[in-house]
Order: sequence, then C-alpha cells, then structure tokens
Amino acid sequence: MRAWLKAGLGAGAAFSVVGIAFVGISLFTDVSRPMWVVLDNVKGVIGFAFCGVAGFLTGRRTQRAIMGAAAGALGGAIAGITVPVSMYALAYGFVEAVRQYPFEYFDYVSSGASSVQAFLMSSGGHATVRGTSLGLAPIVVVWAATLGAAMGYLGATIGRRWPCRAAATTRPDRTLRPTSGEDPSLPIRRVMTAARG
Repeated sequence: MRAWLKAGLGAGAAFSVVGIAFVGISLFTDVSRPMWVVLDNVKGVIGFAFCGVAGFLTGRRTQRAIMGAAAGALGGAIAGITVPVSMYALAYGFVEAVRQYPFEYFDYVSSGASSVQAFLMSSGGHATVRGTSLGLAPIVVVWAATLGAAMGYLGATIGRRWPCRAAATTRPDRTLRPTSGEDPSLPIRRVMTAARG
C-alpha cells in the first residue's frame, strides 16, 4: 500500500474515532454549553493534528510534501463524512437515550419543544437536524479535506528534514570466527601438503 494512502487512512480512522466520541458525549451526557464549545475546539485540534502526523510520516518516507498533503486531505475527508453522519445516525438510532442536541441548541430552545426527543421527532426539528448533518456533509468534506491537506503539507515539510533511513542490505548469515591474524587458508594448505607426503 502506498505510504500516503496508508497514513491517510490511519489519520481518517483516528480523526473519526475522536469525532464520533465527541458526538456521543454531546448527545448522551449533560455536558454544559461552555464545556461543549471547548470540547468541540479540542476535537478539531486533535483531529487535524492527526492529518499533520500523516503528512509528517509520508514526508519522511517519500520526501515529497505533496504526498503528505494527499495523506492529510484523505484523513480530513474521511472524518468529514463520518462525523456529520454520526450526528444524525446516533441521534435517531438511539433517540430515547439522547439527553441534549447541542449542535442545534438555539433551534431547540426556540422551538418550545417539551423535550429534546420531541424536538428531534417533530417535522421541523427533523428537517433542521437532517439539513445540518447529512445536508452539510458535502461542504464539511471539502472544508475538512482542504484543512487536512494544509496540515498534511506542513507535516510533510517538517518530516522531510528527518528522512527514513534506507533498509540495510541483507547478507548471507556467516558466523564470525576469531582469527589469529594469519591467512585463514594457511592451515588447510599445511594439511594438504602433509597429505601429499
């Protein structure tokens, strides 16, 4: 597998795990609004740092910054798909367990719904959630891939300063024997001379 592809897939998987964990905390806990905003920013920093690491590793291996950008873009694009989809899928897949939907906090408050479940199941609430999660996914993918590419390029530029060492060439396994400093074929020649008489 190509270095940039492997690194990009790894970054995308790691970024997705962080993003989906954030979505789970957002939906299924009573995290306060200020703390939620902090966690949202931390999620972004950590996720795009993975894109930078993918670029760094690719840059070390390939010595090409553009390949690092490709790795970062792939990582960002993967998360740009999985995170918005998880916002919708987790909310409606486990609607009874949802405690809040902070992604649409102001819409929920202004809706006058008696509970977050009532908001999610209402036609207006459902349309809003669908539009801001699934509906915005294409835009989020482009934005995440672009920022991921920038981080990957930066990481690759740094990584090129520390290239991977080339693998040592393999040689046949030869057991080293201590030598006395004399020609190793000399004892053999003496035996051969003695045998001839």
